[in-house]
Amino acid sequence: MANPAINADVGLSPVEGGYLAYDSVRDCLHELNAMGALLAELCDGSRSVEEIRALAGPLMHEGQTAEVDDWIRDAIKAGLLVWGDGAAVRSRELTAEELIGLAAH
Repeated sequence: MANPAINADVGLSPVEGGYLAYDSVRDCLHELNAMGALLAELCDGSRSVEEIRALAGPLMHEGQTAEVDDWIRDAIKAGLLVWGDGAAVRSRELTAEELIGLAAH
């Protein structure tokens, strides 16, 4: 089965409290809180949804691990994630120059 992975069109930038994720194709900016940033890191294409749920679950309130599935589903709909082939993919980090250019728009 395919594993969730960060879309190659999305660049990540760490910010206080999480990540900014910019989709250059859709010209869309996503703001991820700390849990969203963790899930994005775990979605590198090498882990199944079940493995991601098992890793993130202990950090969530009891009984809320279904939110991992919801986050992955919503991130795929938004274009932040894609279904990968199981190979680990390093997410692309935006440089300071790229961020300045985006802010100038």
